[in-house]
Amino acid sequence: MSIKSTINKMGQLKLYGMISALNGVMEVGISGLSHEELLSNLVDSEWEDRQNRKLTKLIKVAKFRYSASIEEIKFSPDRNFSKNMFLKFSDSSWIEKKINIIITCPTGVGKSYIATALDHQACIWGYKSLYFNFQKLLSHKEN
Repeated sequence: MSIKSTINKMGQLKLYGMISALNGVMEVGISGLSHEELLSNLVDSEWEDRQNRKLTKLIKVAKFRYSASIEEIKFSPDRNFSKNMFLKFSDSSWIEKKINIIITCPTGVGKSYIATALDHQACIWGYKSLYFNFQKLLSHKEN
């Protein structure tokens, strides 16, 4: 069996991460890698590729208004937003407990940005998210 045939079969099985890793290993050579290390490398690459594709899809479906992350949140005094309060939501427990979060403050302070950062983090944890501002939420009908 040729390597091209193997790569073709991997493509049919949609093992794109393994194909990429195998091509990389073939370019630099497999000297020094045991069979177990090679297999582990291929499986790890496939797992990472699938996780990345899943995250990309979750973020695309969420239709975020902003590109935001919780690491980028600024806790300035004009926001009147406590870092300690925010850190309570920096893990997925609020999602698992089905706790709703309502963010209220004056216009232009960054409510949408904060909500997007929390939703983006939820996508990283593997949860589905969908971004709406309040006006769109009121008019949204589930299919």
